[in-house]
Amino acid sequence: RDRKHRQRLQPINLDIGTVMLVTFCLVPYAAGEAVHVALVADGDTRRIDPSTLSPRQVRLAQLESQAKTLIGTKMSPDAKQVIDQILLPTITNDIEAEISKEFFTVQQQLKDMVAALEGSTQQTTAAKSTADSLDMQLDTCRSNEKAALEANEQCNLDRTAKIASDAAQCQALHATALEKCEEKNGAADVTFPSLCAPTQCNLANGNLCNMAAFAAAVQAMQSQVQEKNDEYVSMVQGCSDADHNASEFCAAAEQYAASDPCTELEQQAQEKQVECESDFGSAKVAICAFGTSLQGMYTDWEAVQSFIAKVKGENRTDSLSESDRQLEWEAVQRLSCLLEALRDEGDLSEEAATSCAANRTYPHTFDYLDEEIAALTSSLNFTWGDTLMTFSGYWWTVGSTASEF
Repeated sequence: RDRKHRQRLQPINLDIGTVMLVTFCLVPYAAGEAVHVALVADGDTRRIDPSTLSPRQVRLAQLESQAKTLIGTKMSPDAKQVIDQILLPTITNDIEAEISKEFFTVQQQLKDMVAALEGSTQQTTAAKSTADSLDMQLDTCRSNEKAALEANEQCNLDRTAKIASDAAQCQALHATALEKCEEKNGAADVTFPSLCAPTQCNLANGNLCNMAAFAAAVQAMQSQVQEKNDEYVSMVQGCSDADHNASEFCAAAEQYAASDPCTELEQQAQEKQVECESDFGSAKVAICAFGTSLQGMYTDWEAVQSFIAKVKGENRTDSLSESDRQLEWEAVQRLSCLLEALRDEGDLSEEAATSCAANRTYPHTFDYLDEEIAALTSSLNFTWGDTLMTFSGYWWTVGSTASEF
């Protein structure tokens, strides 16, 4: 308490009954002196700096110092009473209980962290399933979008080809009609050889002036005229039919060219494009959401691994190391055995204390939850450190035409 003259406390030679009560706060250590970790056994080379001792290790060192102070000293009833009523109960009720409490606290911490990892894994698994589903939906939509574009493009190709074909056929039909009508017009004029009826005759000849021959010639001419007329009438009908057919076909061709039979297909392609763009956005959001969830899961996994590494570590200043706890338990048991031997004026050798402590094994087995953690990290079919994830397995390049898909 003297701020001006700080001096390190030195051992005080007092009556044995008094020193047991005083040395809780009179623990001498030379500056820079390496001390045993919680009464380590002979041959144990583990040493740490005194400044890194945990409160419990300091308490163990104090109890050890007290026990060593008593070694070789004749036990008085008061000293034995101190051992029975103060030191041993302190070991059992405080230190051992604290070690067990610490064990269960650390074990529960790991369970809570693994539970958090399980929660984030389930969330990530669900996010992966959603991302897979939406990306597969996008893949299907892109296939349908390409098919819709192909149908529309083929329709336009067919329409263009039909318009060109109809125009050529219309022109050919008009040419045929013109030819037939010109042929009809040419067939209207018919030329026949002249027929000359006799202007005089001698009835005495008895042949009626050869009128029978003239009548036969007229009849022949009439037959020729009828034949020519029939041909002409047929040509007139052919001209009319050809002109009608040409006009009717060309009118239908013009109507088709003026219409657009591909409009519905074009609209379907546009609607599919809008649908796929929406699916694309949903799929990308789902993939990003999965990525965020995966990062959270990885953070939980790293926390679990880091925590386990600390629990498996040694010479820690915190309360996580299981091996430190076990060593402290062993040290406590050796100290307890030493105090009991001291009280009973029995064997005070290190070997006797170690043999006694060996029968008081550490009562806890730490569960590192290896199977649970392995099951969680394998649920995604994912190896930690992977940088690529597969969803539908396809990435579409798109454009304004089917050939660009």
